[in-house]
Amino acid sequence: SCRFSFHCETSDGETHLAKKRKLSLQGTKKNNVCNAAPAIVHVPVPVARRPRNWDCSTGLVLFDDPWKIKKVLKQTDLGSNCNILIKRELAKDFIVPVLGGRQICENRDVRVPVWDFDTKSLHSLVFTIRPSNQSHVFKDTWIRDFVLRRNLKIGDEIGLLWDQYNRQFVFSVLRPYCGHQVRGDQH
Repeated sequence: SCRFSFHCETSDGETHLAKKRKLSLQGTKKNNVCNAAPAIVHVPVPVARRPRNWDCSTGLVLFDDPWKIKKVLKQTDLGSNCNILIKRELAKDFIVPVLGGRQICENRDVRVPVWDFDTKSLHSLVFTIRPSNQSHVFKDTWIRDFVLRRNLKIGDEIGLLWDQYNRQFVFSVLRPYCGHQVRGDQH
């Protein structure tokens, strides 16, 4: 039998695979060069058509949301702590790697530039991993340069992303908190 049936050709110019398909449909063994049983035809999937496992979703997405770090602000982000707490998983995935790894960030303050996308202004924050509770925070001028200057409120959704070309974080208010929705005029 033929080992590479989808690459070989028979004497009449057909590939063995095409011939096997034709014979299996006809239900006959006549002119079967490979001597394969036509009732059971193994159709190999060409490499180009095999599904690939890229460890990512293959669903249709209209765009890749660049704002990898999103946070709805809480009182603790706006208060006397003078810092914004970032979820540990988000910090490990999107902050620590671009700042040089955990050994650089742990027990050490790392100053990072932050571009305010909405106001087109450059600021500076300090990122740290607190050894006491392993919390990941941006601190230093967070209150002055972002909370007060931008008049941020509890419930505002903010976003951060890493701009690899300018080697800085980018900040934006993605969705200001509206309180409650007004449903038309009440006359």
